[in-house]
Amino acid sequence: AGEYDHMNSLLTRMRRRGVKPTVFTYNSLLKICAQTARWKEAVSILSQCQREPGVNPDLVTFTSTIRACARARKTDKAMEIFRAVKDLGVKMDVYCYTTAMDACAKGRRWKVALSLLDEMKEKGIEPNEVSYGVAVTACGNGGQWEKALELLEQMRKENMKINT
Repeated sequence: AGEYDHMNSLLTRMRRRGVKPTVFTYNSLLKICAQTARWKEAVSILSQCQREPGVNPDLVTFTSTIRACARARKTDKAMEIFRAVKDLGVKMDVYCYTTAMDACAKGRRWKVALSLLDEMKEKGIEPNEVSYGVAVTACGNGGQWEKALELLEQMRKENMKINT
């Protein structure tokens, strides 16, 4: 909590002194929120960032907010933000997709996690070991052991490292 409070008060002091925050300022705060599962604060900071004149949230901004929601097991909110990012036409990457899949895994939504894995591939975004690991976890959390084993076999075929 201390690091977040320090950064937030720094943001307040910056504003008082007429120093405009940048996307990097917001991303630093959001990174702390993501590490500490402070999802409400993350959503609030994202909203502030979107309203800040001259500041455009980037994929890191959105992914960090999704990660904070995922860590707090706020799957609906994480997926709402993920869909908003897609609707904005922001170019997605493996980290954003994997973070959304992690939110699904934590929310026991294995079907959605697998559909995101397929969507990544369709969009030419190459899933990595972490992406597959999250998909395996999602299947495991949903009691879908056969699907989890299929994913592990797929990883083996693609010479990916499997963490046990």
